[in-house]
Amino acid sequence: MREIFEKSKLVSAFSNTEFADKIFWLDCVDSTNVYASKLLSEKVEAPFVVVAREQNAGKGRLSRKWYAQPDTTLCMSVVIPAPHDSTLIRSFTTRVAVSVCSALEKKLSTQLYIKWPNDIYSSTGKKIAGMLTELKIDATEKSIILGIGINCFHPENPVDESIAETIGILEDSTTQNFSMYDIAKIVALAILETVRAKSTENLAREFSHYDWLSGKDIQIDVGSSVLSGIASGIANNGELLLKLKTGEIKQIAGLEASIIKK
Repeated sequence: MREIFEKSKLVSAFSNTEFADKIFWLDCVDSTNVYASKLLSEKVEAPFVVVAREQNAGKGRLSRKWYAQPDTTLCMSVVIPAPHDSTLIRSFTTRVAVSVCSALEKKLSTQLYIKWPNDIYSSTGKKIAGMLTELKIDATEKSIILGIGINCFHPENPVDESIAETIGILEDSTTQNFSMYDIAKIVALAILETVRAKSTENLAREFSHYDWLSGKDIQIDVGSSVLSGIASGIANNGELLLKLKTGEIKQIAGLEASIIKK
């Protein structure tokens, strides 16, 4: 149920979690990830959560911007100690996407999808959420800042027509009532669960349940050229499996795939 997003109710929602007393609330901010990075530089210890009622210059993948109107989009950054294993770090965002989708499906009785590596889609192919992971390293420790924006409710102000057709809204994907406080808690706990995982051995199988690209003709810009083929799932390290026209399976990391429209 849509309501004015308030600090006191958010703090109450997290009262029985490991993030209790570690909620940083902002009425408006340029980017929750930028603010979280600032807190780390000031020696605030992870884990903690930064939440903004409004965000006006959010950071997305590939230098994109993510804007959000008040009380409609959850803008949150969760900061946790980074795992020591490099494979766990490289696959982290994709593993978080799986954990978040699983938790939201249980809460909302709906089917969600992941467009590799980390966008959450509705069943109609519209983007409901995006994530950005940043690794911060100082002299003593490594931390992960996981920023996530989730379109929970329809905005009061019109969305730019150029992107309106691609935007998904979580409330359109479920008949269940929910609040942004519910979603914030679910997401933060899913991220915490992900960072505690010791292995990626089941990632490919778990991801397959949510794989939006599976079997689709896609292309990937790798800089010097564009690769095209059929999306064929992911490897356990989180890399995309692309079946080329030659039949060769190529693993792709850290890029973005687009569907070839026919």
